Amino acid sequence: MLMPPASIGTESTATTSMDSNALDVGHVPVLPARHTQPISGHVGTSGLAKPSYDIEAVIPLWIKAVPKITGLAHEPYIPPDLAEALADLDNVADEAHDEGFEPPPNGVIWTAGRLLRSMYRLRPMRFEVYPTPEGEIAVVAPGGPRRSVMALCEPKGEVLCMVNLNGNHRRARYSDANGLPDGFFREALADLEGG
Repeated sequence: MLMPPASIGTESTATTSMDSNALDVGHVPVLPARHTQPISGHVGTSGLAKPSYDIEAVIPLWIKAVPKITGLAHEPYIPPDLAEALADLDNVADEAHDEGFEPPPNGVIWTAGRLLRSMYRLRPMRFEVYPTPEGEIAVVAPGGPRRSVMALCEPKGEVLCMVNLNGNHRRARYSDANGLPDGFFREALADLEGG
């Protein structure tokens, strides 16, 4: 469930209108007013409003720049599933070090972050993100047992997309990530929903 930031209080409803530029309130980023309507809804125990709204209204607001490398700390509100995947991406260098292999280069991390955001727009879900021993980053859309789509971002800038649908495998290799996701990616992510 999407949970945009709101005023923290004890009442059962809250209204937030944001002004100036995006502000960072603790770890909860706030959208600037020029991009939002006032938000109202039920306030849960976390102090965040829980209104319903169209995800398409939020997705175009994401910042496309990626520094630290993913830029997670400086982005306006993003859905929790995507935030968790981006946090995993921010930690790939540490994870690679813990596993005893070379961390992926920053360019690979940037490419994986851009592709992850694009894949999320096509299919909002919790993606798995992890480094490989070869310096690659895997971005995986799990679809249940024997069903997944994996984008393997490689150090030379290439991307390998592998699809497993009930044991039927497809793959496509791209010399660079520009223009991705393409029709192959779109079809593969759409096919995850089928049984």
